Amino acid sequence: DVADRDRFKEVLEIKEQANAKLKAGDFFSAKCLYSGALELLERCCGHMEKADETWEGVKNNMALCDLKRGEWSRVVETTTEVLARNPTNVKALYRRGVARIGQDKLADAQRDLRAVLDADPGNSDAKQRLAELARRVREAQAAERGQAEKMRGFLQGECLNDTVPVSEDGGV
Repeated sequence: DVADRDRFKEVLEIKEQANAKLKAGDFFSAKCLYSGALELLERCCGHMEKADETWEGVKNNMALCDLKRGEWSRVVETTTEVLARNPTNVKALYRRGVARIGQDKLADAQRDLRAVLDADPGNSDAKQRLAELARRVREAQAAERGQAEKMRGFLQGECLNDTVPVSEDGGV
C-alpha cells in the first residue's frame, strides 16, 4: 500500500532527525522525536518489512537518550522491552547493564554484561564495565566486612573509633 510506504518513509525521516539531535547531544529532543517515530511506526507500519528492525533501533536509541540523562529506570524498562522481542540484542543488554550499575543493582548488571560478552566476546566496553563492576563489588564487600568487624567489636564491648565516648550513666 502506497500510504503505508509513505508513512514508513516518514518514520525513517523522523528517526534521522532524532539521530542528528542525539549526535548533537540534545538527548531530550532526540527522545521526543524517537517517541513520535515509534508512535507512527506502531500505529501504521508494524506489519511492514523492516518494521521490527526499525522498532528495535528506535527503542534502543530512546534507551540511549535516557542513559545519557541518567534515567536508569526508564533505560531498564525500554531495554527490557527490546530484549523481550530479541533476547540477544547486544546494545539493549549493554545499556540495561550500565543502567543497573547506576541503580546499584550490581548482580543484575553483571548478568547483563556477561550476556553481552557471551554474544560479542570482543566487546571492549562491556569488558571495561565488568572490570569496573568487579572493583565496586570488592569495595562493597570490604566495606561490609569492616562494618561487621565494628559491630562484633561493639557487641564485645570494645569502643569504636568513630563514636563519641559515652559515660557510665549513658551521657556524652
